[in-house]
Amino acid sequence: MYSNEGHESLPLKLPKGSRLKVAAYIRVSTDLADQKNSYETQERYFRQLLHGNPEWIFAGIYSDYGISGTSGQKRTGFKRILRHCTENRIDRIICKSISRFARNTLDFMTALNILRESGTTIYFEEDGLDTSDQTSHFILTTLAAIAQEESRSISANIRWGNERRFPRGEVRNQAIYGYRYTGSHTVSENGYRYRTVEIVDEEAAVIRRIFKQAAQGSSCVEIARDLNCRHIPVRPSPYANRRLKHASRGQLHSTIDEGWTAGQIRLILANERYSGDVLIQKTYTENYLTHRSRKNRGEVSQYRARNHHPAIISRELFEDANRIRKTGVLSENSPSRRPVRYPFSQTLICGSCGRFYHVRNTARNPIWFCPSTTRNNGKNLCHNHKIYEEQIIRMFRRAILERFRLMETCPADQLNAADIMSGHFTKKQRTGAVFSGAARNFLPQMLAHLESIQKMDFAERDRAFLQRSLRKISAHPDGREQERELLARQLNYMEDYWLELEKSYDCRAQAIRWMYTLPEGNDGLIEFLNHVTDNYVKAFVLSVTVHDSLHYTVHWFDDSRTQVEMFSNVRDHRRADTHCPKKNRHKK
Repeated sequence: MYSNEGHESLPLKLPKGSRLKVAAYIRVSTDLADQKNSYETQERYFRQLLHGNPEWIFAGIYSDYGISGTSGQKRTGFKRILRHCTENRIDRIICKSISRFARNTLDFMTALNILRESGTTIYFEEDGLDTSDQTSHFILTTLAAIAQEESRSISANIRWGNERRFPRGEVRNQAIYGYRYTGSHTVSENGYRYRTVEIVDEEAAVIRRIFKQAAQGSSCVEIARDLNCRHIPVRPSPYANRRLKHASRGQLHSTIDEGWTAGQIRLILANERYSGDVLIQKTYTENYLTHRSRKNRGEVSQYRARNHHPAIISRELFEDANRIRKTGVLSENSPSRRPVRYPFSQTLICGSCGRFYHVRNTARNPIWFCPSTTRNNGKNLCHNHKIYEEQIIRMFRRAILERFRLMETCPADQLNAADIMSGHFTKKQRTGAVFSGAARNFLPQMLAHLESIQKMDFAERDRAFLQRSLRKISAHPDGREQERELLARQLNYMEDYWLELEKSYDCRAQAIRWMYTLPEGNDGLIEFLNHVTDNYVKAFVLSVTVHDSLHYTVHWFDDSRTQVEMFSNVRDHRRADTHCPKKNRHKK
């Protein structure tokens, strides 16, 4: 629990009649259930502290769930609080300790420089240090280095322990499919203690079936289809309920039974634990600052612990199945394929199953498709259509034209409108475009709208308001249960919206700089329509729901939505040589 001791002596030097805008920062290192109470305790304490001082203006409580302090790159709350300091929204920050703020000396010193340049002070309660005191700078720098050294020391100790245990085959068990924990523990000769597993007979029979079919030449897709047709259930992961928050955007709807998939079969076939062995250090952590896990290609030693636990299959069957499975697969020495980000990546969402659309045929004519439609695992998960990227571009530009009423009439899929929306609009054709009066002012108005969103992101303030309203309703639950549930859903929705908005902050800043270079009037509008889909999609759109090739829902950055209906598919009016120029040239 926290105490209010020590706050009477905080060195607050205020000009007469002025009030400080004070914010708090909270970070919990994991998102397990025991850390949820820690976060709620800190949030309640800081809220009372910030509201209880009449000389302070509540500037928000910024937080990060389950994120390590050794890197600030993925800490949304950390980045937001620093940016808001540079925008003069915060005069003072209160944090539990230096290690909660940052455990990386470089990040910590960078943050201190940002705070100093913006005139913001920070007070660390447990350390009793305050940057408003000039003598604290050296102490803070030293303590930050100590905090980083502590992280390095912990990492080194773990690595040292692993180097001693791994050669002896001392590694923990896993409750994977086919095994379960018994509730007892095993102690090795050297005192290493780990949980004991036992074989689940029903699941072990499925595992043996999978390996036998693979050894006979069946593909992973065929095996998954067979299991689904036999209605064999998939046991959920024992870690399914570990996390506090479940990311649902772009994932399969929870109401859809996915069943067995080829990806799950591949993971089972590659897992040597089913033969009773454990291959230790298949991956390794690059360094203690990034925590990035990489595949071990000889950088660190690997060990195989034989007869580590009861085997479900023989080593011979495991080796036969994997030898046949790897036929025609890239070797381990082949360069890995890194995912390439396209303008619409992580933006197109299937309206049927909820998954993000994937793209293929990118070298010639990109085609977007729902991955659920290609699994072919015996379950009809999704029937949504594949869509050419040009159709997506036309849809997006049509959404802009319709929402902002940039043309006198609603543009049908006629040739001139299609050319505008496909980026084929030439200077000769511009004189024939019937733009509305609003089109001339579109660019300055859109710029003002983007800049307003960038500056008016008061997520912390709005979150505090909704939480306060929810607490008031919860204190008097009689007859207000429906209102409480509605407010709770609204808070959860806004949390997701603020997170998505923050992810696209840098893209909006880039789009603003680009729009300032565009000419005025209709020429600037045409330039905008022709190039907005190059790299700036995420600046304007949070997501696009694909219902089918002709119907879409665009979720804009300002949380508004536009229903878009196309009257033809791109294949209906485009000539064949538009899509296959090389093939047609070859025919000629």
